[in-house]
Amino acid sequence: MEPETLESAMKRSISEVLEKMFFVPVDFPNTSEHDWADLCRPRKFMIAKLDFKGPFAGYFLFFLPEEMTSSLAAGFLGQDEQHVTMEHRADTVKEIVNMIAGNMFSILDNHALFNLEIPVMVEGSDMEEAFSGLNEGIFVPVQTVDSSLGLRLVVH
Repeated sequence: MEPETLESAMKRSISEVLEKMFFVPVDFPNTSEHDWADLCRPRKFMIAKLDFKGPFAGYFLFFLPEEMTSSLAAGFLGQDEQHVTMEHRADTVKEIVNMIAGNMFSILDNHALFNLEIPVMVEGSDMEEAFSGLNEGIFVPVQTVDSSLGLRLVVH
């Protein structure tokens, strides 16, 4: 699959999921992953990884600033932010990457079968490795009103 086709489907899926499901307007700045990582480095992130197999295989890494996760989880779960736990926040981040991936594969070919694994949180030393994978796969930086997030797709 051509990288341009994958990137286009990623952007469309990110827009559809975040704007329609979470009411978060997004823009796609023309920023390199290296510049994006430098800008975001001071922030704490929650990172979810989703492996998949199908007509092609690989994984997604979804980078979401920690400060966004409480409000997203509260809205998604229909709870007050004060009642949102770290587990709720992690589950919401994993669900977002799951929705983006499933939607993206539907955009690419709604007849193809993809097996999405259960998303997992990237933690500890694996977080730095996730950030240091510059130039691996396709990276889409995303700008919201208040923050920056990102999605990487690596195809094996």
